[in-house]
Amino acid sequence: MFADTIAHDIRFGDLTHADLMTINEAIKYRRSVLAHEVKRELHIGAQVSFVSGRNGRKYSGTVTSIKIKNAIVNCGSTSFRVPCNMLVVE
Repeated sequence: MFADTIAHDIRFGDLTHADLMTINEAIKYRRSVLAHEVKRELHIGAQVSFVSGRNGRKYSGTVTSIKIKNAIVNCGSTSFRVPCNMLVVE
């Protein structure tokens, strides 16, 4: 897969610091674009899911509020503030 080749080149290649900074900026930009795309699909009451970065558990819930970079997701008895790029609209 293409991503595996890139990851291998980053780990074991002869990339310079400037090359790594360029790659890092491209990744940040792409994450931002993906977050905006998900945010356009979001609305209050939308059913979403996400995987927790802390425990790896998958949560499903309803969007109750949308902020600039995050959304508040009600998962039954608990609400989570989740970055938009982590959400999957169902």
